[in-house]
Amino acid sequence: MIVPLFGGALDVELPDDVIDVSDFRQVPDNQEVFLVERGSGPKEDKSIIIELLESPEGSIDQVLKMHLSDLLDIDISQINDVEYIKTSNSLGEDNYISIYKDSEKNLMVIFSLVRVSKVQTDILLSFFLSIDTPNYQHLKDLDSKNISQNYASLGMEPDVRLVHTATEKIHIKNWLIFSSE
Repeated sequence: MIVPLFGGALDVELPDDVIDVSDFRQVPDNQEVFLVERGSGPKEDKSIIIELLESPEGSIDQVLKMHLSDLLDIDISQINDVEYIKTSNSLGEDNYISIYKDSEKNLMVIFSLVRVSKVQTDILLSFFLSIDTPNYQHLKDLDSKNISQNYASLGMEPDVRLVHTATEKIHIKNWLIFSSE
């Protein structure tokens, strides 16, 4: 389903079963937050955060590490190389999709970075998954690199596809969302 973001300034395709967190909790102005409800099986702890962030300077590796460090509230020196897939999107900008596992928090994040160069803004879509749930416990002993390189055979294809589809089809309807006034 097409979901309007930031008062309709952007829209993105998300699954039909997302719940808008702002309906029951305050969310920062630069974020849109959704919970993902899937099927009738065991509940999975999944959420999606879409953020508008200032584009830092640096190589894509450095930028991914900076955003990931902020996102997970961890020291950037703890983040080793970040594996990513480079794709394109409807904005004509590069899109970078990566998977990172934070073992201390039993958390995995599939995140996608869209650099909107003409307005020096990064759109960061982060899909958080708890690896304590039954569907992801088999990932506990793997590192981020193994998961990134083998996500399809590990049963994560639908999760990666969700992130890819959302950022591939993102549309900006009102560019004034990026003005500083």
